[in-house]
Amino acid sequence: MMTSYVCKHYSKFDKDCKDLFSKCTTLEEDLKRFKTSLIDDLISNNGVVPTNNKIFFHVNRLKAELPVFKVKRFRCKGINKGSNSGFRLVFAYDRSLSLIYFIEFYYKRSKKTEMNKKRAIEACNEIIQ
Repeated sequence: MMTSYVCKHYSKFDKDCKDLFSKCTTLEEDLKRFKTSLIDDLISNNGVVPTNNKIFFHVNRLKAELPVFKVKRFRCKGINKGSNSGFRLVFAYDRSLSLIYFIEFYYKRSKKTEMNKKRAIEACNEIIQ
């Protein structure tokens, strides 16, 4: 039996996307492709996020109710740097609900260089409630 995964967005994630989509025309399509790839990875790994592939990094020491992952190798077609585009994507994953909850999307080469840990904790708490 194949699990059906659900992707949802934290409210501030959509604003992140809107700001970034104006900077890079392929980014919206790249994000859709990433979501499909993530779901394929989850299916092929029996619901486990594959952290041994240098794409997904578990955010350690984050006192959140769910595991939070940062994607450091996000491929953007509009930037000719392959997977070293500088875009970062943060998501939580609730395996029991088959829920992928996108929390934050930012461009590392702008003013924002690190993920917002407080936002990640708030988003995880929102899922649990």
